[in-house]
Amino acid sequence: MSYAARFTAATDVTFQGRCLVACWVAAQDILAEATNTPNYGERRGWATNILQGRQRATNQQIAVQVLRNATIAAGPTAAVDGDLQFQVNSIIADLVAIG
Repeated sequence: MSYAARFTAATDVTFQGRCLVACWVAAQDILAEATNTPNYGERRGWATNILQGRQRATNQQIAVQVLRNATIAAGPTAAVDGDLQFQVNSIIADLVAIG
């Protein structure tokens, strides 16, 4: 994916919104985790912040992280919700680190 195409996808508000919804779903799952899950405190903090709209990462930054997946990057507007969720779940540690 070219930088121009990546920029176009990352700045598309609909794509950003879909990525954010995938983060919300992941956050709800994190809040249901056992407290002995590795990095639970950080994960719970991220989950709470994103559900309250207080995350440090912008929607554009989240979208860029989702676009790390080659399948999604090949056709961001055609990506199915399950692929977006899979990618968010796969990079949750990175999203938590970004904030």
